[in-house]
Amino acid sequence: MLFRSPWISTTTTAATRPIETCQFGASALALVQRSAVTILVRGRSIATAGIYNIFVGSQAALQWLGTNNTGTRLEVWDGGANLDGGSTTTFQPYGAVYAQDATSRAVCANGGTLGTDARTMQAPTIAYLGRATNVYSGAQYGDGWYDELVIWPFRVANAALQAKAVPYV
Repeated sequence: MLFRSPWISTTTTAATRPIETCQFGASALALVQRSAVTILVRGRSIATAGIYNIFVGSQAALQWLGTNNTGTRLEVWDGGANLDGGSTTTFQPYGAVYAQDATSRAVCANGGTLGTDARTMQAPTIAYLGRATNVYSGAQYGDGWYDELVIWPFRVANAALQAKAVPYV
């Protein structure tokens, strides 16, 4: 993965920070372009309530894993419909999993209730940890710490999703 570290001035002038970007490299992008994929992210969000918090995103503000606009529920946005991760949860810390195959997708946060539907994400042309390409209506980045990112080239079964969707310890 490509990662550009932020630069902060050490003089008496105002500090400036460029957007922190962790873009998936060719190998990781090839994995998430598959029709069957599972993505696990574990971390600790520092985003304030009331904004979207994108953990894994791609082009046109597509959100593979992130929160709803209140920051209390895991949500997936495929450009046409939301898929909610079931139960309301906190994201300090969190474990979030997204899985899809050719006919359906599922999402789970912190071992809670699964959200499932009969849609799939379009294959991304670009993917990021902590943001999407076109961030929409406000500050919607995945601010915080990322402990673990795992991508499997297959869809994990629903019961295993709940077991994997736990915070990093």
